[in-house]
Amino acid sequence: MSGSTVLIVGMGITGMSMVRHALGCGRTPVVADTRANPPLLAQLGAEFPQVEFRHSDSFAAIGAVAGDFDEVWISSGVSPAWLQLPSGCTPCGDLQLFGESCLQAQAQGKTRARLILITGTNGKSTCATLTAGRLAASGRRAVAIGNIGVPLLDSLARWQSDGWPEIIVAEVSSYQLALRSRTAADIACLLNVSPHHLSWHGSERNYAAVKRSVYEQVAVGVFNRADKHSVKGATAAGRQVGFGGSDAREGEWTVQRGMLMRAGASPADALPASALLRIGIMPENAAAAFAIAETAGCPLADDASLGWLSVQRGLAHRLHHVASASGISYIDDSKATNEAAAIAALAAVGAEGTVLIAGGDCRPDSSFARLAKAACKLAGAVLLGDSASALSKALADLPICLSQASDMNQAVSQASAMARKLGARRVLLSPACPSFDMFSNFGERGDAFALAVRSMGGSDEVHAA
Repeated sequence: MSGSTVLIVGMGITGMSMVRHALGCGRTPVVADTRANPPLLAQLGAEFPQVEFRHSDSFAAIGAVAGDFDEVWISSGVSPAWLQLPSGCTPCGDLQLFGESCLQAQAQGKTRARLILITGTNGKSTCATLTAGRLAASGRRAVAIGNIGVPLLDSLARWQSDGWPEIIVAEVSSYQLALRSRTAADIACLLNVSPHHLSWHGSERNYAAVKRSVYEQVAVGVFNRADKHSVKGATAAGRQVGFGGSDAREGEWTVQRGMLMRAGASPADALPASALLRIGIMPENAAAAFAIAETAGCPLADDASLGWLSVQRGLAHRLHHVASASGISYIDDSKATNEAAAIAALAAVGAEGTVLIAGGDCRPDSSFARLAKAACKLAGAVLLGDSASALSKALADLPICLSQASDMNQAVSQASAMARKLGARRVLLSPACPSFDMFSNFGERGDAFALAVRSMGGSDEVHAA
């Protein structure tokens, strides 16, 4: 709606992409935030001095003026409930705007690009990267966008000038899905669901429902047979394709007997899960990526797929082997910002013979009871950050060595000494918490871990988990 006014709530990466999109569509944006000096405010003023910025003391105050605008766009991380919007005011997110723009471009004959949506509590960045990479390796013009790197709306602007891809692989969050409507996709995949972002969604039930909604208005639903929410949600799609789980059907990609393979295939046509873990890739994410890529038109050639995968590398801060020293491997899994991710990491590398470094920003709903069950075979754990006390309480009854550290350098030093004393083979940073108590993001936390490890003289060799 050219000429309309848009209230954009949140001056972050998504909010900035919304500003660019609004101006490109001929709309007049006004940006509002509860932070007086949000991270990208200076960039907003430098690039778009004509765009007004409003600071408000609360989201409710921002919502009170929403009726003065033709549209309200909400950036990721801001819940519509916090705004207390007036009746009849329907907010919009970047996924909805992206989908509408794609449909418009298709109607105008500018593109026939197929859209793949990938979500999940954990693993979606790796899965999206592998999916786009496998498609590209097979000769398809595929790109991975969204939370994985380039914002959805900024991608649109690039394609309008440089040409559209053939296949779009979009990693999307629960925030984006909650604000999505009327947006169809060709293929969707929900990898897994575990409690997360409950302060935004209100309850675990609401969060799971939003994640399952990725399958709505979708032609093909690729689902994880090992996750009940993925199985349930996929029934909304026009057609279903499964992967993973002990009940995988013949021909489906899964992980069996420690091998990534098609169910029913010969072990000769398989890749050891341990080989993937050494390069920082969860085998289950690889199985999902292969299932999605093949559904999107990648040739069904096991040797080609497995050969391609064997030379890939996982994303930073996801089971990344930083170094080794004195026979001990140091593994950076800083991206494990929730219990489920840390539990998956322990299952992947093995709790036995591991000293865990955990802790960070403590969520109000975190009891760490599930982590305690997975940690019973650990050699020890070093706890840090705001959640150290809660973690210590949760792990106190386990027959493992425990200590607390004040910073990452001390945590690595204590974990290293503990590993040598106990004969442990690895030190794993898998915090089970966000990083915001001590770091600006999980990447900075992982970098601090790597720096501390290397300061002890660890070599940059990759060693088996």
